[in-house]
Amino acid sequence: MKRSSALLAASLLASMSCIPPVAAQRAETTNARARADALAAELVGRLSLDEKLDQLLNTAPTIPRLDVPAYNWWTESLHGALGSLPTTNFPEPIGLAATFDAPLVKQVAGAISTEVQGLHALARQTGRMGRIGTGLDTWSPNINIFRDPRWGRGQETYGEDPFLAARMGVAYVTGMQGSNADLPNVIATPKHFAVHSGPESTRHSANVFVSRHDLEDTYLPAFRAAIVEGKAGSVMCAYNRIDGQPACASDMLLGEYLRGAWGFAGYVVSDCDAVKDISDNHHFAPDAAAAVAAAMRAGVDSECHGATLSDTAGLGSATARR
Repeated sequence: MKRSSALLAASLLASMSCIPPVAAQRAETTNARARADALAAELVGRLSLDEKLDQLLNTAPTIPRLDVPAYNWWTESLHGALGSLPTTNFPEPIGLAATFDAPLVKQVAGAISTEVQGLHALARQTGRMGRIGTGLDTWSPNINIFRDPRWGRGQETYGEDPFLAARMGVAYVTGMQGSNADLPNVIATPKHFAVHSGPESTRHSANVFVSRHDLEDTYLPAFRAAIVEGKAGSVMCAYNRIDGQPACASDMLLGEYLRGAWGFAGYVVSDCDAVKDISDNHHFAPDAAAAVAAAMRAGVDSECHGATLSDTAGLGSATARR
């Protein structure tokens, strides 16, 4: 199935409500996935090229002629669901990690997942789909290794230990997605893949040099566990370069490890403006269109663009020129 179909299938699977009890759910899994895949493929086959391109941004617009609703992939829930209404706030992940209690983190993620689903249901009822915090996917957990105190987001992580980060990451993913990864309640998105935790001021341009040993021993174990063991349905690629290649255009990360060694079959979303960084800050590509092409060829399926926050029009034009 082409990647555009996979994105639509992911949103269709996540939005299948009224799932029957566990025993019946298991029996229905294959048929439900087949229905979602077939519907997604059929929809993609009916889209025009321009409609397909617009669906690659985090703000996927409505397609009225096909009754496809707007969908915004930008949802956050590191320690509570982000939404237009008050939701439960749990301790920051660094505090949850201090409990060394993975089952507790799974319970916390399960509670957050319920509220994410509630916000989605409310958005559907009130016609507010397409806004941040209304999706059935979430850009969490943050399982980067927190080694540098100059990074302003260390509190979002589970600390500096690869083993602890892996156990907490798996707990969060399974709590968020539910007991059946083939029919997830909410799709979890471990981030930021990978070697991302340097000074905040350089995050859009940093070129990180890391040995294969340190990569395997320190920076990748939590991601491998979240994807292979936790069966996360999505992953977010990072801003920085690794050994000269942007993370969101990395053959090593997205090809060799993610799709290859780990057998990942979900979708990859970029960190917000990470695709833009490929040309503007890393100078790895000569222009915006080439940056989009580099990301897509490496394996990025959906681009988060910061300008969607201000409803800027024409953001798909770089994709159209690729």
